[in-house]
Amino acid sequence: MVYFAFKLGAKRALDFATLFDFRDTDLAALKRRQAELFGGCHTLAAARNWPSLAGILQQLADVEEEFRVTLLARCPTKEAISQ
Repeated sequence: MVYFAFKLGAKRALDFATLFDFRDTDLAALKRRQAELFGGCHTLAAARNWPSLAGILQQLADVEEEFRVTLLARCPTKEAISQ
C-alpha cells in the first residue's frame, strides 16, 4: 500500500480532475484536493508516520464524501429523466 495504492490514488484523482475540468470545475477541484491528500498519505506512509497518516486519511474520507454529495446533487432525478 505504501508504495502503490497512494501513488495510484493520486494519479487516478488527477485523471478524474482532468476529465471534470471541462464539465464541472467544482468536482475537478475536489479531485485535485484528493490527489494532494493521496500524495500526503504516500509521504507519511513512507516515513512510517502512522498517527499523521490517520489524520490525512480522515481528511481524504471527508473530501470523498463532499465529492459524492456534490456529484449526486448534479444528477437528474428519476422523475426528471422520465419527463
